[in-house]
Amino acid sequence: MNKNQNIAMGISLAVVAIMVGSAEIFGEKEIIFPEITAVAMGALIAPVQSWNTSRTRLFAAIVSAAVAGVCIVRFIPEILILRIALGLLVAVSVITLSKTSFVPAISACILPILMGTKSPVYVISVAVMTAFILIFQKVLEYFGLHEKYEYRPIEPSSELLKLRAKQVITVLVICIWANSFLVSVFTALTMLFLIIFIGKTSYKNVFHLMTVPIVFIIMGAAAIAISIGQNSSDMLFSLHFGNTYFGVSHTSLLSAVRVMIKCFGAVSCMYFLSLTTPMVDLFTLLRKSIIPNFIIEIAELIYRYIFVLFDVSHRIHTAQDARLGYSNLRVSYHSTAQLASNLFIRSFNQAEKTYTAMESRGYDGEINVIMPKINHSVKFNVFAVIYVVITTAIAIFSRKAGI
Repeated sequence: MNKNQNIAMGISLAVVAIMVGSAEIFGEKEIIFPEITAVAMGALIAPVQSWNTSRTRLFAAIVSAAVAGVCIVRFIPEILILRIALGLLVAVSVITLSKTSFVPAISACILPILMGTKSPVYVISVAVMTAFILIFQKVLEYFGLHEKYEYRPIEPSSELLKLRAKQVITVLVICIWANSFLVSVFTALTMLFLIIFIGKTSYKNVFHLMTVPIVFIIMGAAAIAISIGQNSSDMLFSLHFGNTYFGVSHTSLLSAVRVMIKCFGAVSCMYFLSLTTPMVDLFTLLRKSIIPNFIIEIAELIYRYIFVLFDVSHRIHTAQDARLGYSNLRVSYHSTAQLASNLFIRSFNQAEKTYTAMESRGYDGEINVIMPKINHSVKFNVFAVIYVVITTAIAIFSRKAGI
């Protein structure tokens, strides 16, 4: 990071510290707005502002979304899916009508809905913190420490409106299915079947790949399953230390199993994509979907440099091992710490070199690539439709059955 970015980083950390400190001093948790970190990163730390918006429109969009989120909690019945649907509709409408690409407005609207925030303190915090960031951005631009951004209005065309509609519908479908136990089980089993029998991946390799995430899934589920209380009457089994009981209740055990199955289904989907679909094809499809381009570009760069950094770490480890850097446990800890610090520094240096190389080749905020033509299979399309229909039927059944 250069000097200007260090200054911007310091300002961003100061704004976050002020926000957290104010929440502690006044005892108001509504002051905390985590998305302000992303706003600071995009407006101050990024070499070029991350969103196509002006300062006035940015402030108006995020404050309007925050007000809408609090109003939805206050006046709309306590049906979470209904509130989220309305919040998404309002947030996407704010972004579209403001003629910007300021995506954090969605978080500003959805966060109070998820947290049940009714206090106007949240709106005041969003407005004040955002104003601080925009003022600092103006100051940095005045002293030549940050590049000025030229806002170009995004006119709401028919294609853009269709894209926004797809975004809202997709998230709503995810919300409806997300709490279905049967859908998670069905997804996990079908994905494993497709990986092993259709994708021709050895079940031993699949089991080996599953071991790492399964460990974390079990640890997370165990934390959910363990209940702490002063009474053990509702616990299936428990241990007591003094007046405190540690045990597993029927409710906590059921919640842990649900979370474990859902995570297992999500991991199965991830492995199905990674083991059966080349990354070039995957990124091509993502560019044609509703996902913003900057997220896809970040994913492409991350995927590319995973292997570069892995190769660097392997060479550093080999050099350390040749110099007896792992001869005993104490020396191993020291060598591992050195490897991590060197890899961190080299990552930053490589990021600077990559950005400089991209700018020298005319980078204007978007990575242009040649997308290969994808041949669509009729059998695959039919199978996909049938799979979606079956999954939808299971989701509806589980909703009615309360599973």
